[in-house]
Amino acid sequence: MNCSICQAELKKTEYKNKIFGEDNYYCKSCDSYHIINEKDTSEYYAAEYHSKFSYNNFFSVLINKLSLVSNRTAGRFDFLSKYGNITKYLNFLEIGGTFGEFYNIAQKKNSPKLYIIVEPDKKFNRKKKNLKFENKLFENIDIQKFKDIDIILMFHVFEHIFDINGFLETLKLLKPVKFYFEVPNCTNEKVKIESLLNNPHYHHFSKKSLEILFQKHNYKLLKIETIEPQSYHPYKKIGRIRRYKLRISGKNEIFNENGIYLRGIYTI
Repeated sequence: MNCSICQAELKKTEYKNKIFGEDNYYCKSCDSYHIINEKDTSEYYAAEYHSKFSYNNFFSVLINKLSLVSNRTAGRFDFLSKYGNITKYLNFLEIGGTFGEFYNIAQKKNSPKLYIIVEPDKKFNRKKKNLKFENKLFENIDIQKFKDIDIILMFHVFEHIFDINGFLETLKLLKPVKFYFEVPNCTNEKVKIESLLNNPHYHHFSKKSLEILFQKHNYKLLKIETIEPQSYHPYKKIGRIRRYKLRISGKNEIFNENGIYLRGIYTI
């Protein structure tokens, strides 16, 4: 069995994914982990991701109404603007965007000409200015319907895709200007264990493995970095007052090699 990124030989680990019931395999060559058998995850996502979600709850509505400074993901737009040379009235395609949290930011900062969200479950759909939903898996969509896409976005979705090589080749057919993504950083030990055991993730990336993967598909790197959130964190509680102080002061995120997330932006 060979690594889907660099084709080096994989080694079976002691880490068994509780959702898939599958062993994780490690690639020493590019420092990545993989599950080698594709599973039917439709029932899992329907139960865990979709049935428990309600956009109309108080918290979700409040996020949409508050200013950018209150939004924990506003730093993503700053990153995209800094390295993506963003102008107004671009066409966005977000894969796995649920109800459109990033759309809320882009609408206030960028005024997209069109913002398409690929999200299989219709319960996430909203009627908003220049916002369109495609209620299918990306792999099942005729991509010829997507015209003049400038930017493709994908936040914590890439690790859920089994055929990452086929996926990246499909994206190239859209000829977008930029591709921007965020994934867990498996170099961080706590993130690695949580990702390997308790999430429906087929792949677990390090910075090294991402650089090798995208170079293989002839994507041109603009920037890749490791971030450590300060005002939001999956493993520790951040007090509300401190949370907003950090966001207002511009210290929402810091950057270090052992951070919990990897984010990158490439041209295709």
